[in-house]
Amino acid sequence: MRLIAARNLGEIGDSSSVPALIQFLKDQDSSTRAVATEGLGKIGDLSAVPALVEALKDEDSRVRGSAAISLGKIGDASALPALIQALKDENTFVDEYKPSLLQRRVRKNIIEAVGKVGDASALPALIQAFDERKDFTVVEILNNEKRDLTVVEALGKIGTPAIPALIQVLKDEDYHVYQGAINALCDIGTPAIPALTQALKSEDFGVRANAAEALGKIGDTSTFPALIQKLMDENSYVRWMTAKTLNQVAIKQPSLSLREAIPILRRLRWNFADRKNWVDYQKALEQIEKATASLKNVPIAVTTPIASAQSLPVPSESTLGREGIVVQTRKGLLQHLLRRR
Repeated sequence: MRLIAARNLGEIGDSSSVPALIQFLKDQDSSTRAVATEGLGKIGDLSAVPALVEALKDEDSRVRGSAAISLGKIGDASALPALIQALKDENTFVDEYKPSLLQRRVRKNIIEAVGKVGDASALPALIQAFDERKDFTVVEILNNEKRDLTVVEALGKIGTPAIPALIQVLKDEDYHVYQGAINALCDIGTPAIPALTQALKSEDFGVRANAAEALGKIGDTSTFPALIQKLMDENSYVRWMTAKTLNQVAIKQPSLSLREAIPILRRLRWNFADRKNWVDYQKALEQIEKATASLKNVPIAVTTPIASAQSLPVPSESTLGREGIVVQTRKGLLQHLLRRR
């Protein structure tokens, strides 16, 4: 009966129900307490915040998780210190080696709430949670490889103050994690451009490639020269990802400044080290030629003969890396292969 009464009060959604729901938080039945916390979140009255903060300490994981969700819905910044402390305290509820699914979800709910009501003061707690993900499975595999990116999403919601932390996440080896960081940086937009431009110079080739992708998605024309330079990166993966990014940029936001990429892409098609990515270089070249031609209303051949581009600058071996050599023509490629026999 008490469970049904608590559910009905929450469904009514009237602030006059708040005192009664707060009383239900003291009920001996954990299900009743969990339903009461949910109801308080639906109502969204600020007067419920102290009681929900106290519910973060409940012995039942469902109650703690529901309290965190409700605090996130209410969005009162005064709850942030308690949420951060709850995130730290939650470690004591988690088995060192085999955290239960319910316990993981409580941490997930708390992290989401921190992101919704948080500001720069929440960054240390979120960064720590990200670092602990291997121990507590904050970034966990659920439902056929679906990844939980709660921490990265929370950082993105904090916005500009989280940019340095998100740049660090670009180093992560998990595709879903660094893609989450790319998306978060794109959502932040223009304020992230200086940090991403600097990240193009990182010693980590993965960071350089991911930064190039993020800048391409943001689409600020002032960053195009820096992106084009990455076509000359010493790492073939960075060159390839940059070409794919510029292809998308030319489709979504064509700019005459992209013409500077044309001679480099012409040469990269015949670079022996990049031969496996020839198709993507060709696609980027054709798209940029087409887009820039339409801007100037001057027709440009989709496929430019290599012979007509012999005077254009060629990426040197030291620039393109030591994994291959530049092969300028089909004849040169054939000669190179014959010499290797």
